[in-house]
Amino acid sequence: AAAGAAAGAALTTSQMDILGPLSGVLAALPAAAPPPLNMCLMPFAHALAELGHAVRRVRFNKEAAALLQRRGVEIAQKLQDVVKATQGLPTGQVEAVARTVTAIGQALDEAAKFLQQFSQKGAFSKLCSGTLDARRFGLLDKRLCELSNELGSALDLQQLALQAQRFEKIEGLIQLLGQQTVNANNQAAAQRAAILCGIPKGSAVEREELSALGLKLDRIAADVSTVIDQNAHQQESLDEVKEMVAAKDSKLRGRALARQDKERALNDFELELESVEEVPFAAGASGEVFSGQYQGDEVAVKRISLIGMTASGRAKVLKAFSTELAIMVKLRSPRIVSVYGVVTTDSSWLGLVVEYCGGGDLREALDADDAASIDEAQRR
Repeated sequence: AAAGAAAGAALTTSQMDILGPLSGVLAALPAAAPPPLNMCLMPFAHALAELGHAVRRVRFNKEAAALLQRRGVEIAQKLQDVVKATQGLPTGQVEAVARTVTAIGQALDEAAKFLQQFSQKGAFSKLCSGTLDARRFGLLDKRLCELSNELGSALDLQQLALQAQRFEKIEGLIQLLGQQTVNANNQAAAQRAAILCGIPKGSAVEREELSALGLKLDRIAADVSTVIDQNAHQQESLDEVKEMVAAKDSKLRGRALARQDKERALNDFELELESVEEVPFAAGASGEVFSGQYQGDEVAVKRISLIGMTASGRAKVLKAFSTELAIMVKLRSPRIVSVYGVVTTDSSWLGLVVEYCGGGDLREALDADDAASIDEAQRR
């Protein structure tokens, strides 16, 4: 089956049944995609179908298994936009997108194999390996989300490439307009025209004809001057377009770099807790706070639940989470709670690990009867 998928074999009847309406969309994409992207789309479709088949066989942890399948379906729907965006782009750009799609297909294959092995385990075996299996589910889900974001970043790069092509066309038009010149020596032009027409030099006829020819050439020069003025206005407009394209290009690049910085921050501050209490000791608008252990020290773990969220909702939460992390890791003060790291390997929640402060609620301490003993410097 793997060899057939690699060769671009058509979907089988059972695979089409698993994919449903999506099978027709995926089957039509290779014909519309430029090479080498067209070569890796059918292997992706086969891998997604195999994952769906493996999900059907899972009897326990169905929610986590179905989440992996939803990630694959969301990526498949995004591929339609990817194929449209790669039309007419340089081969190097298309190759970068093809590598990402190939990596997604491999991740789907890995998820399908894991689910096949998981579905064959007995109840006792699952009980013994429950923690490891949950971690594996989380890592697979995280990998698919990362590749999906990478595919979105590839679309940003395609947009930049299209803008670069439009920029080149604008430059070419400006150069073309700059090559237009006008010969304003109408009197000399009229003299040459009279000689070519056989009019005797110095005669009354010559003076009359030269006057008429001069007026005609003056009108032509005026028309040409008007065209030049129009071209100058067009060049000003093109300069404005050029500035707009450059500004948008800079803005998109800035967003792409900011996204990469946040993703690197998440990876750099990823840590593994030794233990986490099952019952929270505090709760807020955005999540619950649990007590945990990290490298022998007691820490506070702010957990944000991801259960029941769509991919778009998860992306918004992850964006806000990474933004908060990027700010908090830069704050260093004895009066500010320190941030140790994050936990993003669990598919059901995001965790922010911070310093545990055992003195109780700050508001209650300030409002207490003995709060008068706290000097103004401490209050600040």
